[in-house]
Amino acid sequence: MINRFFISLFAFLCLATSGQAQITNVVPDSTKPTAVARELYFENNKPSHEEIIKAFDAVDAGYYPIDCAPWPMKNNGYVPFVSFRVGYSDTTHELYIQYRVAEKCIRAVYGEDVVAKPWTDTCLEFFCTPGPGEEYYNLELNCIGIGILQYGLPGLPRNRAGKDKLSLVRRESSLGNEPFGEKVSKGALFEYSMTVAIPLELFYGISVPLMKGKVIRANFFHCADSSAFPHYVCWSSVLTEKPRFHTPKYFGNIFFE
Repeated sequence: MINRFFISLFAFLCLATSGQAQITNVVPDSTKPTAVARELYFENNKPSHEEIIKAFDAVDAGYYPIDCAPWPMKNNGYVPFVSFRVGYSDTTHELYIQYRVAEKCIRAVYGEDVVAKPWTDTCLEFFCTPGPGEEYYNLELNCIGIGILQYGLPGLPRNRAGKDKLSLVRRESSLGNEPFGEKVSKGALFEYSMTVAIPLELFYGISVPLMKGKVIRANFFHCADSSAFPHYVCWSSVLTEKPRFHTPKYFGNIFFE
């Protein structure tokens, strides 16, 4: 399927910063990694955490590693085990992500979206450019699902979505949703997972396109700026001197099967 994707010269992509879906032709970047968003099937429009996992398993969706560590000095040789799988539904008009993590330290100080600085906690991040322009979105969640959603153009101040918008993003972590400070393992790694459901209306406005066969540019990150084991890892490698996640030119491709 991925080979057919690269053979194809064009993929339809939608721009929605204006709230109106527009279609354009996009040539995928074959120099960047590609993840396939599997089509998932549900019996209702807001599937639960358990239903999302069941749907992923039903199509045998595989995981992609978030294991690029382009800034070894910042990581001090530490790279946690992090992976994700991604899916979608043209019936529910949602994008689904499931993260799987094993690491030495977990940190969850923030318990409210409004004041959260999730990157200082143990943080899972999804950045995407859903349209043909340069505007991109970043959804950053700490390990209990508390975080921020921002959007804007590269190099300019980010616009932070309010609680009304961020509350539409459904998230469930196996660690629960209550802050617990920091925990450092002296033995076995902490293992946890998080499921995220993102309504596509947040990216495309009221006119949500059908995603089958389309492509968006995206990247996935894991960081923990203020933890006992600070680290910065990514799915699509970022070739900057210092950790800099806000670099859309290094985003990979997500192909909606």
